[in-house]
Amino acid sequence: MPITIARNRWGCESFVRKSVSLRRHIVICCPRAADRVAAPALAPQTRDLQGSRGPGTKEEGAERHAPQPTEDGLVNWKLCSAVSTALVLGSIISAHAALDAVWKQNELTIGYQGLTTSYSCEGLKDKVESLLVYFGAREDGMKVSAYGCAGGPYRPVPAVNLKLKFETLIPAEPGAADVVAAKWVERDLSPQRKVQQKAPQHITRGDCEVIEQFVAKVLPSFSHETLQNLTTCIPHRLGGTIPNLREKVLVPEDTAPPPA
Repeated sequence: MPITIARNRWGCESFVRKSVSLRRHIVICCPRAADRVAAPALAPQTRDLQGSRGPGTKEEGAERHAPQPTEDGLVNWKLCSAVSTALVLGSIISAHAALDAVWKQNELTIGYQGLTTSYSCEGLKDKVESLLVYFGAREDGMKVSAYGCAGGPYRPVPAVNLKLKFETLIPAEPGAADVVAAKWVERDLSPQRKVQQKAPQHITRGDCEVIEQFVAKVLPSFSHETLQNLTTCIPHRLGGTIPNLREKVLVPEDTAPPPA
């Protein structure tokens, strides 16, 4: 874990321990060990070439009278550093520890109206199913149905209607039944991100409008925290259009990492 030590104008050393996996940092401000010192003696007197007496040179005075840490200052400094280390380690352990959660049933109806990309009913159904699983929905019992498919289930059309029935995890209340061990993980959506384990489902620029609707209508059903959403969809153009989303979501503890 990288450690940075910085000193501010008030004579305080800040220990900044950064956790790359958590993408956050904790700052603990500890007094410098040299802060608790005895009063410095008067500057030494030296004789110049003309024989007059005057204060010692700046370099000499600084060298002779540089603050020396007292025993109490060293003890306080070491104690503060140890406490800061314990706090950081505790935050990392708690962030990665399993927590109790329960499944919540969700039912949604969404209508996709594509201005840039047209999907067949089966194509959009598969895409949405992949997104649901990727963000932590329970595969068992999940059902996504398409209806109003003009021209059949495999013909691309500009508008597709979907009915979604799926379960997501929420933190459990004390004493809740059917508790599941869960964890917080990060999920991101960007071009060429593979979101399905068993099939070559990838996110492309053409999926931008689907991702916009997924974020607006489906993602609120998940326990999640948006870390970044720079998705930009330009109607009728792929140039300049880019899905760019990063979320923290609650998933079962035994969930396998997403495909690379």
